[in-house]
Amino acid sequence: MIENRADWNRYLATSDVIQAQEYLPIDRDPRILWIGDSVFDGYWGIQSPDGFDNNVARGGQVMAGQDTRKNR
Repeated sequence: MIENRADWNRYLATSDVIQAQEYLPIDRDPRILWIGDSVFDGYWGIQSPDGFDNNVARGGQVMAGQDTRKNR
């Protein structure tokens, strides 16, 4: 999480690739699995105990989504 210029400079000094996105104060985000031209599956990425990462590789959890479509 970058909260000030010192955080930004530290990030730039330690990363060859810059990835940045606006922080959203949410505890989960949707993950959609798309294959070809169809949605295959989806799930929620749930926030890790550190309160920041929703990425499973960084401590986040997976929660199955509820399919609300009819006739599936």
